[in-house]
Amino acid sequence: MASKSAYRSNRRRVPARLQGLMMAGLFLSGSVSIPGANATPAASPNAEAQFEPVPMPASSTTPQTELTDLEQEITRLYNEGQYTSATPLARKAVELAEKLGADHVEEIVAALLNLSSVLQASGEPAEAREALQRALILQEKAAGSEHPDLAVVLNKLAALLRTQGDYDSAEPLLRKAVKINEKAFGEDSLDLARDVKGLASVMEAKGDPKTALSLYERAERIVRNVLNKLTGDAPPAAGSDSDNLARKVKLELELADVLNDQSAILQGVNEIPRAQETLEQALEIRKRLLGSDDIEVAELLNNQASLLFKLGRLDEAKAMLEDVAKRYGNAVGSTRLDLVTIKNNLGELNQRLGDASAAQLQFQAAGTIFNEQSRQILPMLSLAEQRAFIDERVFPELSVLLDSCPTGDQVKNVYEIIYPWKGMLIDAMRKETQLNSLSGNQVFRDKIAKLKQIRSQMAAWFYSAIANDPNEWAKKNRELTEEKEQIERQLSRAQAADKFATSADLKESLALLGENETLVDVYSYNSCKKSASGPRYAAVIIGKSCSPTLVDLGAATEINAAVNQWNEDVVHLLEAKASWSALSSLIWTPILSALPKNTKKLWVCPDDELYRIPWHLFSCAEDKTEGLDIAEADSVREIFGLRRSQKDVATNGANVLLVGGVDFDSDGTGKKVETAALIDTTATKRAVVTTPAPKSGKAAPEQPSGLHMAFLPGTLGEIAAIETLAKSSGLPVAKITGASATEEAVVEQLASSAYVHLATHGIFLNDVAINRVFGKTNTRSVEIRASRQWSDYSMKRNPLVTSVIALAGANNESSAGGLNGILSAEEVVGLNLRQCKLITLSACETGIGRHVTGQGVMGLRASFIAAGAQSLLISLWKVPDEPTVQLMRDFYENLWVKKMTKLHALKQAQLDAQKKIYGRRPVNWAAWVLVGE
Repeated sequence: MASKSAYRSNRRRVPARLQGLMMAGLFLSGSVSIPGANATPAASPNAEAQFEPVPMPASSTTPQTELTDLEQEITRLYNEGQYTSATPLARKAVELAEKLGADHVEEIVAALLNLSSVLQASGEPAEAREALQRALILQEKAAGSEHPDLAVVLNKLAALLRTQGDYDSAEPLLRKAVKINEKAFGEDSLDLARDVKGLASVMEAKGDPKTALSLYERAERIVRNVLNKLTGDAPPAAGSDSDNLARKVKLELELADVLNDQSAILQGVNEIPRAQETLEQALEIRKRLLGSDDIEVAELLNNQASLLFKLGRLDEAKAMLEDVAKRYGNAVGSTRLDLVTIKNNLGELNQRLGDASAAQLQFQAAGTIFNEQSRQILPMLSLAEQRAFIDERVFPELSVLLDSCPTGDQVKNVYEIIYPWKGMLIDAMRKETQLNSLSGNQVFRDKIAKLKQIRSQMAAWFYSAIANDPNEWAKKNRELTEEKEQIERQLSRAQAADKFATSADLKESLALLGENETLVDVYSYNSCKKSASGPRYAAVIIGKSCSPTLVDLGAATEINAAVNQWNEDVVHLLEAKASWSALSSLIWTPILSALPKNTKKLWVCPDDELYRIPWHLFSCAEDKTEGLDIAEADSVREIFGLRRSQKDVATNGANVLLVGGVDFDSDGTGKKVETAALIDTTATKRAVVTTPAPKSGKAAPEQPSGLHMAFLPGTLGEIAAIETLAKSSGLPVAKITGASATEEAVVEQLASSAYVHLATHGIFLNDVAINRVFGKTNTRSVEIRASRQWSDYSMKRNPLVTSVIALAGANNESSAGGLNGILSAEEVVGLNLRQCKLITLSACETGIGRHVTGQGVMGLRASFIAAGAQSLLISLWKVPDEPTVQLMRDFYENLWVKKMTKLHALKQAQLDAQKKIYGRRPVNWAAWVLVGE
């Protein structure tokens, strides 16, 4: 979330113009911090903030001389900002170093570190990370785990992880580097100061300013001690006077860096006088050594303007910032994101000075630059890295723009900037389906196969946590995650650049809408306005021929409470009329009043908690909305993507795939396993969530996985009824049941089926507890019995493994120690399901997952849509068995026999359900929503 003040300070660590004086491995994040009580530094993952040429060991050999000359040319190009030209030379330097032989580890590591710096500056952090990881492996193998040279590589890798928002991975690397240098050099080492400073930056980013400030103060003491030894009474260090002068300059600049870091934290905790004092010391050093016009001085001037802002000296702050913006006018690489910060700061200042028009122009200029940068950065990152970037940079930028957005043309200008940001993650997931274009190359074909294998292993390993030692489980989980992400980055880079086009121009996209179609794009954002501060919801309403309108829906806390109340009423078997009415008045009434009068079909793109309601049911509530169709999609770009993709898909017939009556206790290969004690074949409800005791009366042994899927006999009748309807409509059917319903068999049929109906267990694991039992005995859910929490690391980096569909063999351990028979959302990514017109996930909670603000629901919903399915019928809570069977029969009859549209077929089935004996309770029928076309 953005802080109360949008004003941000720059935190670049070392001047680029003194690269030849820089010590290898200084921690540079190129980050931007947001002062304030809840502030965290915002990352700039497209570039390391400096280039530090690592000197090659001296040698008289010709290859070594060539390598040294090449390194000098790389340095020259980098310092001139010619990153594109420097990159192929840096790659060549690595090749030359490797040709020197395995005994020349120093040369290879140095070349890899230089390559990483160049790649980061040219906007290729993924490949830069791989270079650093290679260097780390080589260095540790050659010098051992306690050598100071290893600390250099650890620091540089941690710096890159920091810029990508992966603080949990960066912290242990830095703590290890600190220990190495403490042991090697004691407290008076600049190497140690580097690592302490890096760790401080990570702790600051993790929301621990107290620890961060203490670490920065320790780094300052170390640098001052080293500087005093160089300039005091002690004999000068060996070397020429020019060498000692260069070392002194380097140390003073390091000191200025640490003081700047301290100042930013002190601003954040509102210790303004002390912040001002430390910043003035840093400015004096940089001006004296670099000159007043240097860009590195401009960075500190931005931070000084921040202090003036906090002191209420707004006119002075504005004049200073305008000067800084001019200096950044031709910024390249990572400094483009710094320019975004400066533009936003100017917007904030103009807003405080009462010049709303000037503020809006600055915010929009910042948003435009950010849009350009995010398009370059995101496609080159893994899914977890993309999510970190979106959390740290996209959401705050979105909040700034929406918070300053008035009406009329300004809404249009802002919406043209922000609409591609929503759904970025799902769009990135969709790129996985395009990997088949690389399959003609043996290397890529092998990588694609390996990626598929790792995803399956990850899902199985995730659910086998209960049966394994926690440390062993965490280690393997991390290894699988890192291997998966490395392959993801490699394949992303291998795809053609045009594969990453984020979206078409808004005007071009709106042309795909019908005359009576309207879009409602809902956003969660953070407001800094005194009259309405805090999290809020807003909706942008736009049609083919009408300009965007912004509708403020109100405080998110109130709306989310209403959503939670309605959901709670529903699952507690209440009629929930009052809570639905309250919810409708909060979000539906203001939207309805702003719709164009000719609207016949409404596309709603929810956000955050508003994914948890069936929007299409609002049109059933009152007479004035009769005839209005309300469809759901995760983003506007998703709607237009569906419209475009449908023109390209040629179906091979309307095959229907039906899966039900799954034998969860089979061995996962299609063979029946006799485990009668674990299956209640007489069950008439959708789930038996406890393991039944055998006839002996002794408790059955707990499944090692902690999962037990009870047999669902009702699903056999469900798919039998659907089969009859399909055949009567002339649709060929493939039916898979019992032990035959393996993951392999189902996946094989998915890609060639137009209609898919999966009637089985759905599992979603939330963050609160794997330990608690959720679900009731009349639902299609399972009991999760676990002795410990799942790893936070896995939850954050692999959110898709927490949503699965259970298939044959789900209750049995595989030979690898994981589980067969679970199809996770992680595994669905990469399937090509563009042939599928409709996939029905007739199970519990298949529509929920991990909400990522502005990016949809990371779970089965996102994965199936990203894989190309045109429509998805999913559930929002644990659905009862008998009403579900009837509703599904009615839905398919409406769709195939009565020839209704998918949306009309669902609405009518739900309206009919209300007339039946169980219809007064929405728990029995309202959970189902249709997503997509």
